[in-house]
This record gives sequence, structure tokens and C-alpha cells, in this order.
Amino acid sequence: MRLKLKFRYTDLSGVDLAGADLNTGAFWYTHLVGADLKNAQIGFTTFGDIDLRRIKGLDTVIHQGPSHLTTSTLYTSFGEIPDVFLRGCGLPDEMIDFVHSIAGAIQYYSAFISYNHQDEAFATRIYIDLQSNNVRCWKYTEDMRIGDKIQARVDDAIRMHDKLPVIFSEHSVESDWVADEAEAALRREERENRLVLFPVTVDNAINQVEYGWARKICRHRNIGDFRAWKDQDQYQPMFERLLRDLKQSVSA
Repeated sequence: MRLKLKFRYTDLSGVDLAGADLNTGAFWYTHLVGADLKNAQIGFTTFGDIDLRRIKGLDTVIHQGPSHLTTSTLYTSFGEIPDVFLRGCGLPDEMIDFVHSIAGAIQYYSAFISYNHQDEAFATRIYIDLQSNNVRCWKYTEDMRIGDKIQARVDDAIRMHDKLPVIFSEHSVESDWVADEAEAALRREERENRLVLFPVTVDNAINQVEYGWARKICRHRNIGDFRAWKDQDQYQPMFERLLRDLKQSVSA
């Protein structure tokens, strides 16, 4: 089977690609958790911003030519890529040693901050502080482009980032947008059996919700308390706790 396809922002988690001919194919920002590439054929194939850690059969791939691994793929995979695969792609031994050194150098997953636009001030503070502590993170408001399909962009962001800090407030608990993001993160948790959603609150609204998605999270999750976020002495300990939790890889 020959697949001369270009996958971009595509969810291929769990897909059976065993024995597939993927020569000259391209995978960009594609979710491949649990995909089976046993004895798949690649050559001049591109893996762009892909997490290769949880792909099955990567060490059995048949290389019919060198392939292209972007720098973001090496970092997103935390350097945990089989030597035989890297050599087959054409990387020299010195580069392979560097790739494996990445595993100890990278400490954080990427994060996508979900919030209502009326909480922009707090979201921006969290964003700046996470970035300054070497956490790769994005806010949906800054990344949206004119003409984008909104739901598609939300699904892409949640699929392509490891963790989703959700800012709860009187505004966000009424937001269909934030609800969609949170529910998508919960579905991903069930699928991958690990924590994705990291809720924080800036007021008492979540404790007053009586039903729906926000109530479910309130009942079953420990929520970071940032109600006094404007007070530096109270903000800093909670931020350090959030930073610690984002750093750790915790099973759901």
C-alpha cells in the first residue's frame, strides 16, 4: 500500500499503518499516539513537530532513504527515539548522542491556556511567567488568525499540546468555548490515561455552579486557588505549585 499523503493537524492516534508505504509522505503537527508503524516503509518522509515516543514499531521501520526530522520533533519527543530509527533517517552518531541528551535537558510539556477573554490580564500574567520559566505555552487569543475555523483550531491546539491549564471565573463557566476545550481535554485524558486538564480559579464562581462540565471538574479535581493573584505574596506560591504540576508527568 503506497500512501503519498500529507497529514497536517490530523489525529492518527491508534491507526494501523503496519507495512504501509510512507515514502515521500509528510506528517506535520500530527497526533500519532498508539499508531502502529511496524515494518512501514519510509524514505524522504517528513516528521514535523511530531511526538514519536508512543508510536508502536518505530524500531522496525524499513528505511528506503533518509527522512527529515524537524528540531521540534526531536524536542517534542524528549529525545526518546530509538537509535535504529534515527540512524535510518540519516542522523550521524554525534547527532544521535545529542538527541538522547535532550531527554534530561527538557523538563516541561507544552501547555495551551484556556480562558475567557475577560480574564485576559490574569491569563497574560500566567503566560508570561510560564514562558520565563521555560514552559512552552500558548493562548488561543494570540494564535487565532482571521478566517480560521474556530472549533478546528481549538481541537488542534488541545491535540498538539500536552497540558491544558483552564482558568475558571464567572466569565469562563458560562463560556461554550471554554466548555468545549475542557471537555475535549477530558476525552483525551480518558484516551491516553494521563492528566491533561489543570484547572485554576480566580474567583468563587466554580463553587457556585450546580450542574454541567464545570461542576464535574469542581467535584473531582483539586483546583489551583488564584483568587488573590493580584497580591504577589499569595500569587507566587500558587504559581510555583502550578509550575511543579506542569513539570511532572502524572497518570490520570
